[in-house]
Amino acid sequence: MWLVDEATAVRMIEGRMAQHAERLAGFEVEVEETRVAAGAATDEPGTVPFASDALLQRGIAHERMAHDWCAWLLGRLRGSGGPGGAPGGLD
Repeated sequence: MWLVDEATAVRMIEGRMAQHAERLAGFEVEVEETRVAAGAATDEPGTVPFASDALLQRGIAHERMAHDWCAWLLGRLRGSGGPGGAPGGLD
């Protein structure tokens, strides 16, 4: 961030935030499709649908965290990020 002006940094982070939102939405659709197609098998350890659901949940968690971090950073760049703590108490 220190290598670009604030407006450029904001645009960069907004772009990343949009990418994370798009991936999150895709994962959420994929989870729903997997659960509809596989039914109860997504709750049965040792099955492919269970493993697929577990990996999709990890992807969802990652994309949510990345999106939240971008929102936090935008707030900091715009001067409205609060006391300076990272999202989720990760500072």
